[in-house]
Amino acid sequence: MEQCIICGTLLRENETVCPQCGFVTGLSFLSEKQYESWLREAVEPYRREYGQKRDRLLAEQQQKHQQEMEALQQEYQNKMEELQRKQKEDIEKLEREQQQRLAEELQRQKEEILHDRDEKSSAAEIQEKPLNKSEEISAERKKKWWIPFAGVLVAVVVVGGITVAMNLNKATGDLTSIQGRDLLEETSSTKEEQSSTTEEMSGTVSWAVSEDGKTLTFSGTGSIDQDLVDTIHAMEMVETIVIENGISEIGFSAFYNCESLESITLPDSLQSIGDRAFFNCKNLKEIALPDSLQKIGNATFHNCERLERIVLPNSLLTIEYSAFGYCESLKSIILPDGLQHIGSGVFYNCTNLEKVMLPDSLQSIGNSSFSYCSRLETITFDGELPEIGDSAFYYVTATVHYPSSWKTVPASDAYGGNLTWVPQD
Repeated sequence: MEQCIICGTLLRENETVCPQCGFVTGLSFLSEKQYESWLREAVEPYRREYGQKRDRLLAEQQQKHQQEMEALQQEYQNKMEELQRKQKEDIEKLEREQQQRLAEELQRQKEEILHDRDEKSSAAEIQEKPLNKSEEISAERKKKWWIPFAGVLVAVVVVGGITVAMNLNKATGDLTSIQGRDLLEETSSTKEEQSSTTEEMSGTVSWAVSEDGKTLTFSGTGSIDQDLVDTIHAMEMVETIVIENGISEIGFSAFYNCESLESITLPDSLQSIGDRAFFNCKNLKEIALPDSLQKIGNATFHNCERLERIVLPNSLLTIEYSAFGYCESLKSIILPDGLQHIGSGVFYNCTNLEKVMLPDSLQSIGNSSFSYCSRLETITFDGELPEIGDSAFYYVTATVHYPSSWKTVPASDAYGGNLTWVPQD
């Protein structure tokens, strides 16, 4: 087989025009000197022009890619700042309300003390014998010496009681952490036979680490949040996570940056997975999502670069922004019937993704959803053409199969890619 002298593309037998750059290569009728002269006068300028054009296109693509990444990062940063601002406002509001309730309670106690004092003073004046003016003043002073001290004492008791109540939750959380540390120290120091698990409680969720430190099991009911996971000191060793039935939510950034994690088992009771829950879990290889799940949040599996296989449930309705961005080992994915929305950048830079099947329930595909999926070869639409965002297939060269019932078909360069649209029965 011959190569194109311009771009290096391999040519089939008897092929005289390069399918890549369009250059005419079959000039066997020329003599050797004529061929060399032709190379100098025709080929070299064409080769330089082609190289300049290629370099320019690559530079433009790289610049656009960088701009898109900066826009995505800015959008994410804005969302995080908005969330932090809202949390700060909620905390300040709670503190103001708490201070107001404390002031009202102190005022009420003060009024009760003054009222009791007035009633006792009136009763004593009725029963006592009449005194002269100087004796009356002296007696009145003796009767009132205890009032300032009583007011101070009651105020101290009230403030102390309310302060204890305000700090009760904080003390409970500190006690939980202390119990976890004490249990680990007791396990390492004792010579007697111990259980093969270490347990910690947070609300109604408990966790247990196996003796070798590689398997982490959650049980109970409620939510697994980042604060709970942060108390588990051996997270850098955990390779397998098992979440038992009863857990309904995995919170924001719960397992963020757990780089040793390889597999996770999720329960049928799980209803929600928060944003960035498995962000940067670089060694996570496979995961099966339960049928109870309806939404995958922002950047949930972002940069899980070894994720090869994921099973999506039929209950899934929405996949949000960059949920599988930079999952470079993901080769194929079947999107379930019932899925309605694919957010922006969901499969951005999944460089090994080869095949995608889009269900007939799909209503929208966000901007840059499949951008830079450079090995994507086959895209199949089962239903009507959904709303597709800008650059959804940027830098993608693929064959797109669509129902023959479509009345209009997008252009080959639509959505930033090089797409070949093929109807199917």
